Formats: sequence, C-alpha cells, structure tokens
Amino acid sequence: MQGNTIRWRIGFEMYKNTDLLENGKEYIGQIKKMLDQIGIKTSPVRLGSTTIRKDGTKSKGIKIEIEHKEFEKFYKQICFDDKNKTKKLEYAIAGKQAVGPLSGGIRNRTPEPSGLRRPPAVNCCEEPKIWR
Repeated sequence: MQGNTIRWRIGFEMYKNTDLLENGKEYIGQIKKMLDQIGIKTSPVRLGSTTIRKDGTKSKGIKIEIEHKEFEKFYKQICFDDKNKTKKLEYAIAGKQAVGPLSGGIRNRTPEPSGLRRPPAVNCCEEPKIWR
C-alpha cells in the first residue's frame, strides 16, 4: 500500500532452482516480450526471494508485474480464466478496493463496474490469437 491506497498490480512469478536461474529468467523474459508485442507494458524481469526446498536445494523467485495503468489492456486482450480474479480485475479498473489480495470480499459494494466491455471476438477463456 502507498499511503492509504492499494497499489494494484498483476504479478507473474515462478521459482526456479538456482542452477536453472538463467533458463527461468529467459522464460519470464519471453512472457514479457509477448506482452510487450500486444501493447501491455510490464516491469523489468526481477529476482525475488530465495527459498530452500525439501531436498535442500535453493530456488529463487523470478517475476514481472503489470501496473494498474495497463489493466484495461490486459482485461480486453488476455483476462483471467478464474472468475474471482476477473472480478477483482474489474473492480481494480473501476477504482474499487478489494479487502485483501486473495480475498473474495469487496469493500464498498456498489453496482457492477460499467464500461468494461471486451470486444465480442475476445473471450478470456480462449488463447489470444497472437499465441496460436
């Protein structure tokens, strides 16, 4: 949170064994490049925290994030398969605040956000045409 406002972000993060870190950075970089190609700007590829797996090896997080100003493009072109995530995305675009990052409850319940119509040809459950 910044001040009393929630800083909305969409994040994609995966953990890779430290021996495979370069492969993981390349993979996340490819996802970043695909998003850039359809006009969705992301953060640079970043390294996250390190964890120790059950077998004793170390893994490190690799992530990118999409800031709030890119949400509408993400919504129209990609969206989520998960209905709860889609609903949270709609509320974030409409300027509402969710109770927590993983909660289903919405603060300040109001009528459904309006003006967020995906083009009829786009279905967020289908693969984007650019990736077929």
